[in-house]
Amino acid sequence: MNFPSSFSLEGRRAVVTGAAGRIGRAIADACDAAGADVLGVDIRRPDAAPPYQVVERDFSDPLTAEQAVQDLLAANGAVDIWVNAAYPRTENWGRKSAGNTPAEWQANVTMQLTAACVASAAVARSMAQADTGGAILNISSIYGLVAPDFALYEGQDMETPAAYAAIKGGLGAHTRYLAGQYGQQQVRVNALAPGGVFANQPEGFVSAYEAKTALGRMASEADIAGPALFLVSPAASYITGVVLPVDGGWTVY
Repeated sequence: MNFPSSFSLEGRRAVVTGAAGRIGRAIADACDAAGADVLGVDIRRPDAAPPYQVVERDFSDPLTAEQAVQDLLAANGAVDIWVNAAYPRTENWGRKSAGNTPAEWQANVTMQLTAACVASAAVARSMAQADTGGAILNISSIYGLVAPDFALYEGQDMETPAAYAAIKGGLGAHTRYLAGQYGQQQVRVNALAPGGVFANQPEGFVSAYEAKTALGRMASEADIAGPALFLVSPAASYITGVVLPVDGGWTVY
């Protein structure tokens, strides 16, 4: 294997959902820099125009997600790489005591888990039927692997909703399911489990969070984009069904 070129995405078509978001934009930019023909997808345009096309599509409804995938592929051609980085959520998501009512639980599970799984399955089937293989990447979380440290949220007007853990754990499980289902067709399905990404959270939270990581800091978007690029590249051609923690050593302890 030619190792420098094995990280190249030249000649590959990549779709990144949530491309106007913090992590989605970083991953789309990384794929573009690696030579992929990138198509970004989001419900809104990015604040700053990227050097690749971004189309406005909504994949948050599981009843229409499969058709949305089919329409996108019909209009833009087959893809080699699909990254689910969209993060739709209810208005109060992440605030203290929000996200745990039955209605909010159901709404967020529907948008973040069910719709993403339906879309991934549709993409995997398309890749398998085309007999060209491909790579699908989901964005999970360390909170799909371990429980939150609830002490971090004391005195803060935010917390991790219980539904978030269920959603991210479910994404990891469905990642393994699809990897087993379509592995013989050379469709690889993996997930990243990022730790906390710095987004101007309250200083007290940031300090407490950083103290619990082996590397002593929160993640940047670039910290997530690098491993994402690896998992969708030929360098990871023998990796499937993995949920890779990218957490600065949060799960070490």
